[in-house]
Amino acid sequence: MITIRKMPIALWSVVVALSLVLVAASSASADTTPQLVRVITVSTGSSTLTLHLDNGIPASTASKVKQKLQQSVPSAAAVRAADIMFCTTGRSYTDSNGTLHLARFCSLHQLRWDYRISAAVQAIIVSNVHEYGLWYWINGTRQPQNSPHTVPRDYLFHGTMSRVYTGQTVDYQDYMTFRHNVGTGGTGSIFFYGSIQLT
Repeated sequence: MITIRKMPIALWSVVVALSLVLVAASSASADTTPQLVRVITVSTGSSTLTLHLDNGIPASTASKVKQKLQQSVPSAAAVRAADIMFCTTGRSYTDSNGTLHLARFCSLHQLRWDYRISAAVQAIIVSNVHEYGLWYWINGTRQPQNSPHTVPRDYLFHGTMSRVYTGQTVDYQDYMTFRHNVGTGGTGSIFFYGSIQLT
């Protein structure tokens, strides 16, 4: 004959309390699992770098990557609306993602541009860069797109905005994509844009 003894209430309370502690500890350890980041964005007001990661990386690592890529982000004063450009003048804009040069040739009715990706961003690119071709708008009307390129990461991207005259506002934007080596790798893009008032 088997005798079943009841557990004393005091001992039962200890068992229940210990179980609750173990469940709480298990939950706490689950909460400390690092959150994985799958997209890193560095935006400066005139360009945006976006890195999509094939596999996520810890938030602390992503923060360090972003800080390294943001070393030369311009001050708020450098973020612009429409800049004024006179004949035979040029503009140069540098941020953490790259440098854009604009030059105006009034006699040819042209704005010529070139763009080079920054050394910090070039350092993480592991493929050719595909540039979709610069789009531009004259007083809000879209113009023919510049030619696309698929070229090495250190290429000086360039092109021409034609049929531009004094008194017009010219808006422009370009987009380029590449593979990068952040974490286990992924796809990145740079989008730059701006506006010029021809005076």
